[in-house]
Amino acid sequence: MYTREYSELPPKLVIDGKPQFGTYKTSPQKLDIKYVKDPFNSIPLPSFFTNLRIRANITYTINIDNFVGVVDFFDSKYFCFIEVVLWDKETKKKYAYRTVFGFKRLVPKNMLKATCGNFRKKRYIKISWDKSQNKFTLVFNAKGDDARPNFAATFKRSGDLIGELCSVVPSPTRRRCTASYCKAFPITATLVKSPTKYQSFTKENYKNQGLCFFDLRRAYYKLRTKETFLIGTGFIDEKPFAFRLATSNHDAIDQDNFNENVLFFNNETTLLPPVTITHPFGISGKWIIQDTENMVDLAFHPISDNKRIASIFILRTEYHTVYGSFEGDLCSKDGTIYHIKDLLGIGSKRSLRM
Repeated sequence: MYTREYSELPPKLVIDGKPQFGTYKTSPQKLDIKYVKDPFNSIPLPSFFTNLRIRANITYTINIDNFVGVVDFFDSKYFCFIEVVLWDKETKKKYAYRTVFGFKRLVPKNMLKATCGNFRKKRYIKISWDKSQNKFTLVFNAKGDDARPNFAATFKRSGDLIGELCSVVPSPTRRRCTASYCKAFPITATLVKSPTKYQSFTKENYKNQGLCFFDLRRAYYKLRTKETFLIGTGFIDEKPFAFRLATSNHDAIDQDNFNENVLFFNNETTLLPPVTITHPFGISGKWIIQDTENMVDLAFHPISDNKRIASIFILRTEYHTVYGSFEGDLCSKDGTIYHIKDLLGIGSKRSLRM
């Protein structure tokens, strides 16, 4: 059975210019990886320049009564965007709203209390958290057009964490690093789509609540980066279930000891092995997700693909955000095999050139 050991959380993720690699059960006060010494060793550069190579992302995935979707924050310091994509489960109709802006530090470092977003009248999006108060809220209000309706929503944390995990991994060498923090938790939601209002969930009925998977990460990105990840959320035997599986061209060389794959089930965390994600039938066809430890054997069946291409200055991004369902098997750390069928989730295939 695959095992990966937890480490004791250090006071900082970078100490004396060296990343503190490891897997941690909770987050530090700040998810900050600045001032790594010579992360690009071919050319020694001052930290002012190497810090500019750090990119940050927030992915906020939701699965609620009526809708499934994702809110993406991307921050490259000189280019930022926020995108909201929601799918109606019954009609499969997609609602996508994006705002692009530049020269702003969007994703916060403070993991205890922070607020960030875009506050324009036509695309108001705010995410905030306060760990001491167990509060986590996402609010957006997007003005529609001829193709899209006005859409507003509020998502609030409504219970205890299902699980959380912090990882600092080589990216791919030990000179550079990726730091990430993820957690899953129940949410309540109010959505208003002109002219219909959806009111969801009560604390008394846990099964009918929604689930959120939150992921925040920072990394020293390569000039060309490709990554694929999958997030699934739902209920098995009326208990909350969530996982994240990913692969990229900046994965650690020693992936057995350093990766970010994780399964949360009923307040238990299972650290998963590295996986291979392939889509032999194209982005719109079945994706195959497998490992070499017999813990992950899944298929992801896309339902709808939201493709976006953006190009500004020297930066070019191509994003596929895919809504679909999972089937197959996942194994927990105690050997329990969870047979998954029609579990909804989000897949993402991203390419960045900088």
